[in-house]
Amino acid sequence: MLRKWQWLILLGLATVLLAGGLGYWLFLAPKPLPKPEAPPTPLTGLDWLPAEAGLVARIDAAAIRQQEWFVQLLNQITAGDEVEKDYAEFVASTGFDYTRDLDQLWLGIYGSSENPSTAGVAEGRFDREKIIAHALKYGGRKEQQDEFDIYQVDDPVRPQTELQGSFAFAFLTENRIAFGSDAGLVRRVLETTKGIAKSAGSDPERRSRFEKIAAGRQAWAANDLSRWVPGYLKNQEEIASLLREIGGGIRIASEGIRIEAFARCQEPAQAERLHDNLKLMLLAGRFMLGRNPNPLVRTMAKSLGEISLYQEESDLQAVLNLTKEEARELLLPEQEAARKNQ
Repeated sequence: MLRKWQWLILLGLATVLLAGGLGYWLFLAPKPLPKPEAPPTPLTGLDWLPAEAGLVARIDAAAIRQQEWFVQLLNQITAGDEVEKDYAEFVASTGFDYTRDLDQLWLGIYGSSENPSTAGVAEGRFDREKIIAHALKYGGRKEQQDEFDIYQVDDPVRPQTELQGSFAFAFLTENRIAFGSDAGLVRRVLETTKGIAKSAGSDPERRSRFEKIAAGRQAWAANDLSRWVPGYLKNQEEIASLLREIGGGIRIASEGIRIEAFARCQEPAQAERLHDNLKLMLLAGRFMLGRNPNPLVRTMAKSLGEISLYQEESDLQAVLNLTKEEARELLLPEQEAARKNQ
């Protein structure tokens, strides 16, 4: 159970942060930022995440499930993968399967890059009694926080010599669960939802920024580097010093998928220098990847040439639009190559 929840969280983050990471490489001739394709999206979930969250992310799983072609593609990618034993047991015991029953996931990351913590809120269809019974079966401890019961379960899989993992949760309503790395973080979420503590949406400027990022995207993440620095930037002080915020998002539609990455620099001059350096790296990368015989690598090289870069003041944005066929080539290169050779 615990590892699967953590895997789900990391999967969502990997999706949007991969877009952010690619953004460092995907800069061509700069153009002004495009006009928003959708109006800002009101985000009630921001009122559930504590203000100290450095990285804020949201996955609209219900909206993603409406794109059947994308779900089928994901199923093909994971076909043959062995389901984790503990997750299979969790589904059998509780009846909850995130691929079917999870609708929304809100996530915040806190703490140091060396030892980050997570907390957030999940919405969907849950059987409260079965989920609580499953947690207690594996040694879950119950704590009281006002009218809420908090359950914390330590991960029994990790050996005693390692830092033991844990997972804590509390039912806010029948279809909404607060979760966190430990009971203390769940208490912070409870305080935020009740208005006792400030939330990630308390700052009007930050809230407006999130609402613009969320517009039209089923999954997105924004990382305020003054609050939390991810590990891959911790040892890149020169690059990190240029940036105030990084992130990305995905838009899935009937015709294909749009991958976006963005960065906000400290000042416009730094954005220009970063653009020039990355353009040179892109040209070198496309040349090397294009000569590789591996189908996936060659498809990646092709995709690099289809990316648009936008720059305005201190903001950089990279956009890659893929048709359904191009997405298949990128995510299932061997299968697609075999199909075309038939």
